[in-house]
Amino acid sequence: MTDAPYSRARATKNLHRFDMTIAHSVTRSDLSATGRRIIRGTSANAFTQVVIILVQLLLVPTMAASWGIDQYGRWLLLFTIPSYLALSDLGFATAAATKMTMDVAEGRLDDALRTFQSTIVVVLGISLAVGIAGAVAILVPPNAYFSKDASQALEVKGTLLALLIYGLICLQGSLLQAGFRCSGHYAVGTLLQACLQLVEGAVALLIVKLGGSIFGVASGYLVTRCILLGGQLLILARLVRWLSFGTKHCSLADIRQLLHPALAVMALPAAQSLFLQGSAIVLGMTTSPAAVAIFTTVRTLTRAGVQFTTLVNHALMPEAAAAAALNQTQKLKKLLYLTLASSLVVTLPGAAILLLFGQQLVELWTAHTVNPTYALVATMTTVMLVNGMWHPLSNLLLAVNRQATYSYVFLGAVAVSLGIGFFLSRAFGEAGMAMSILLLDLFMLQHVARQVWKAFIFIAPPKEAIVNPPLDVTRAAKL
Repeated sequence: MTDAPYSRARATKNLHRFDMTIAHSVTRSDLSATGRRIIRGTSANAFTQVVIILVQLLLVPTMAASWGIDQYGRWLLLFTIPSYLALSDLGFATAAATKMTMDVAEGRLDDALRTFQSTIVVVLGISLAVGIAGAVAILVPPNAYFSKDASQALEVKGTLLALLIYGLICLQGSLLQAGFRCSGHYAVGTLLQACLQLVEGAVALLIVKLGGSIFGVASGYLVTRCILLGGQLLILARLVRWLSFGTKHCSLADIRQLLHPALAVMALPAAQSLFLQGSAIVLGMTTSPAAVAIFTTVRTLTRAGVQFTTLVNHALMPEAAAAAALNQTQKLKKLLYLTLASSLVVTLPGAAILLLFGQQLVELWTAHTVNPTYALVATMTTVMLVNGMWHPLSNLLLAVNRQATYSYVFLGAVAVSLGIGFFLSRAFGEAGMAMSILLLDLFMLQHVARQVWKAFIFIAPPKEAIVNPPLDVTRAAKL
């Protein structure tokens, strides 16, 4: 009898050790799975960048040589249509992907399915409206409106229609990417998308080489996209069996819930477009076309460094969404530190190279037609460092549907920076515009850093320790 309390205490202590062992093994297993997904996602993003660069290196000289500079310029203008159509979903696909990822992490597959089908209804409705309006705008005006030459006018109309349909088909593809992302298959979706772009580029290159017109290339893009998107759909249906297509589970309440984060998403491309186009326009008003060419060339070179920070950053976004849903504070902090470290690994060496050899690189790249000042190169390199910090951090906020905390601020700050740039560029030329952009990025860095601190550092601890393992999204994908 005297040994009973001791036995109960020892049993309790052993049970506590067993529970802690399970908790630690779950944590280690989760981190290991997370690491593998991040590595696969980063590799897929790197492959995507290689594909984009390769396709551009092959297509640009081939199209320019085969069609002539005028026809190639006409193609570039027409091919902007899919890019603008990609914005017409009003940010619903991006907001839905984040919500679905968080729902799956918490084991709420029914909620994720309802969000998915609700987004399908929204995107299809928008696509139908845009398609009808676009078709009317193309078909109703007389041929002379598009070109004085009758055959050329028909070719332009046909190309416009093909690219309109192509852009709307691409919109549906964004829904498939949401399905891959939420189920732990971000790398698979990204890799499939890169392969699709590679095949599209190869088909376009073949058509041009065979003497095809801009209508032929546009048709090639459309047919290739439809076929390969169908293949993506089959792969997604096989990998994520619970994610059914249809409208049976559509919910008006879900659509209303997505509206606010979706509109906040739309503020981001609006701000980027205002920044890219507005800075060039303002600089052209205050200086000269030559200054605009110098400024935009240097800006393109420095922005390339920021683009490479997204290789790891985009792969972290689904993990951040899942960790936020499960209130995994330590994991969120580790993802935050990984984001900062990966950004510095890219931007610091890039900044050193540009500060030492930036002028020579620009001159070599442009065959000595663009000769920037060191002040411009140094200022834009500093912009790259600052932007390379806050932009990846802002993507973590986007990953947890908190883009409203900074997207509208960014849009307003861009407008203010253009006003400042107007006066600075009058005094200091293109370097003055660079100074205004640096002020913009410094402001955004402190603002985004404060929002990230609130979202990822200063958050309430979980109410109870995690003993039972959370739902593994890769297992959920097979249910």
